[in-house]
Amino acid sequence: MAVLQIQERVRASCSDRIEAAFYASVNNEQVAALDFVKSDQVLCINMVFVKPQFRRRGIGSALLRHLMMRYPGMTLTCSSHSLGKRDV
Repeated sequence: MAVLQIQERVRASCSDRIEAAFYASVNNEQVAALDFVKSDQVLCINMVFVKPQFRRRGIGSALLRHLMMRYPGMTLTCSSHSLGKRDV
């Protein structure tokens, strides 16, 4: 049975804002990421990505649950570019 590990990496931080991401790994292979910004009492998700071969296994949901457990009671929003594919 594969073990899912989640790590947080903070890219930038100041007194009222954190830019960070959670990375999910299965058997030491990075398979998913959730990029977010925390400011005041709001969490804004910029992007959730799961490698195609690891989709439909609950990994994206696990990242979201981990985010909400890490920052309980906060309002969750999504940035406009995280809501779907955009033309390139």
